[in-house]
Amino acid sequence: MEPKLNSLGQQQRRMLEIIWERSGATVQEVLDALNASSDSPPLAYTTVLATMQKLEKTGWLTHTQGGEHGRAYIYHATRSRSEAIGDSLRSFAETFLDGSKTLLFQHFISDTGLSEEELEEIREMIRLRASGSRLRTSGETFEAKPEA
Repeated sequence: MEPKLNSLGQQQRRMLEIIWERSGATVQEVLDALNASSDSPPLAYTTVLATMQKLEKTGWLTHTQGGEHGRAYIYHATRSRSEAIGDSLRSFAETFLDGSKTLLFQHFISDTGLSEEELEEIREMIRLRASGSRLRTSGETFEAKPEA
């Protein structure tokens, strides 16, 4: 069973976000990004290294060595952001909604203050899907992907 995104702590999720944004990163790059975006006291290199090693041990990250970074390890996510979010949403639906994705979608639409623009994006996704196109995520946007 693969680990779920919602089982991670805030700092672990932020590290994954940095690695997803950069399509891979060294410990130093993650450390610099975390420290640049935080009002908290700076993190130590060893703290970030230990956390990234734990993420690797639990199956979230893998690493390669070399390239333009010399001997430094470059960490990569084992799953895309979209896959991790999808896994977590499916798990939530299975656990709390008897597996119903429709109930999950209904709850999301009714309980959040979606703007008219966001509702139109959802309508467009539904139109694309209804036309036989599969949707794939690209960051925060969805685009039609022709059937292979």
